[in-house]
Amino acid sequence: MSASIELALVERRPEQRRAFVICTAPRSGSYLLAEALEGTGCLGVPREYFDEHPNKAKWWIDRLGIARDQDYIDKVIAAGSTANGVFGLKLLWPQASDLVNRFKRVPGVQLPAVANPTFVDCLRTRFGSLSYLWLRRRNKVAQGISLYRAFKTAVWHVRPDAVSADPNGPDIAFDFEEIDHRVQQVTEYDERWHRFFVERRMKALVVIYEEFVKSKQSYDRTVREVCRYLGADPDRIPIRAPAFRQQSDQLSAEWEKEYRRQKQERLARAAGRPIASVMPRRAQRRAPADAAKKPGHARTKPPLTPTAAPTEPAAPPSTVLAALNPGQLIAYDLNPATGVKIAAGSQRRAWMDATHHRYAYRCLPLVIANQYGWLLLAPMRIQAVWNGAESLDAISIEYPPGEERRIASSHFGAGILTFSVNFVFRTPPGVNLHVRGPANMPKDGIYALEGIVETDWSEATFTMNWKFTRAGQPVVFEQDEPFAMLTPIARGSLEGFHPEIHSIGDDPALAAGYRAWADSRLDFNTQLKVKDSAAQKKGWQRHYIRGETVSRRKANEHQTTVAVRDFLDKRK
Repeated sequence: MSASIELALVERRPEQRRAFVICTAPRSGSYLLAEALEGTGCLGVPREYFDEHPNKAKWWIDRLGIARDQDYIDKVIAAGSTANGVFGLKLLWPQASDLVNRFKRVPGVQLPAVANPTFVDCLRTRFGSLSYLWLRRRNKVAQGISLYRAFKTAVWHVRPDAVSADPNGPDIAFDFEEIDHRVQQVTEYDERWHRFFVERRMKALVVIYEEFVKSKQSYDRTVREVCRYLGADPDRIPIRAPAFRQQSDQLSAEWEKEYRRQKQERLARAAGRPIASVMPRRAQRRAPADAAKKPGHARTKPPLTPTAAPTEPAAPPSTVLAALNPGQLIAYDLNPATGVKIAAGSQRRAWMDATHHRYAYRCLPLVIANQYGWLLLAPMRIQAVWNGAESLDAISIEYPPGEERRIASSHFGAGILTFSVNFVFRTPPGVNLHVRGPANMPKDGIYALEGIVETDWSEATFTMNWKFTRAGQPVVFEQDEPFAMLTPIARGSLEGFHPEIHSIGDDPALAAGYRAWADSRLDFNTQLKVKDSAAQKKGWQRHYIRGETVSRRKANEHQTTVAVRDFLDKRK
């Protein structure tokens, strides 16, 4: 170890030893991260020391010269520690229970008097300081395919200088059932880790595989952030070049496309299963990019964007404070005195009510969009006028007499009216919030800007922004009028699609169905002009709203309303 490295370390007595655990699932880049940390010379030697599979356990017993069960823990800690006493460990979810079993075999280990001690309880008997890295992969389908190929070929990693033309080994056949099993397996591991952190309100540093391996720069940035999180100065220790190269290739991409196609077909045939779930939960999404602001990072003025998203550096790791369970959405109220309310999206729109016979409600896609999220309501009447200039003082804002609360401002200039949201929103790992204006609620003279905010990790709030389109025209937001709409969306789900353009003739069944619909629509519109015709009495065709084709074929899944729950108020 060089002198410069030693200066970056803090020597600790045995009772002050530090340890960290890479909590992960297979094919997440854990070999790459572990090698990088080992290469620093001061952050342990993280390996999978606790796997009670007979072959793997025997490998460590032979390699470390372990003669008795009671010596296993001491030998592993010695092997996984660097000279400064930092111990590194890589742990897949099933290995957590294996670790507990190993500790229970050691005489004299004093575990907490609880029914089910965890691996954390065990490690705390040997280390005074514990840190956790949660290494995750957003694209669970790609991860499952990688795991399937590794098992079939026994090739788990490839060095950069490998000369094999086919680093993934011999040809193997696509097997949907086996790949699906692996996708579910890695998804389950991440969900188990997620629940573990949430239930114990534990902090972890989250590293996202896709960001980690994106480029040499992102690799270096990630490793340095991890070093800093673990207490080492990244500017005073060496960062090893990537020890392995990515094994995904064109075949992996083709298999992913085929897997998603078959998955969608199977879900479509399954009664009561939504086709939307073809994307593995948290997509591949994603899975979480839970994070916190880095210590000492000063907040700067946000860029000119629809929503003023947090301005932390683009480094992928981040600190998670009690990540949410799937389906959770929490709004943390910053100042109840502002009076901003949150309401579930509603079908009703004033302009739709005003249409002849309220015919606008016949458009089901429009009605569904109206309900697709939650609305933030203005607590008072706000009137704003823009004079056409670019300066901050170009917008004048009026509130009711005596009203001291201020939720609207001219923050960016350029004719942009900014609303303070006054909530910090948290979503489950891998879930963003789409922040936009209320769906299908046009407002003359001003236009709602939109943004996507990563609310699964951010500890910052955001703003809702409207861009004036006409100078000199007063724009009014009445009390309880929505000024923003929030819709959770799975991060990575968009990237999971493989768009293509085909000729309609490539799908004969679809082409025939389309022709039947087009002919029916043309005939119906023609008959609408005939006085007292059946079409005039009927008024409009109802195939779509009934969830059926012109030929009466029923949709496997059809939605005519969105049952969005109201926020449950748990403020104290």
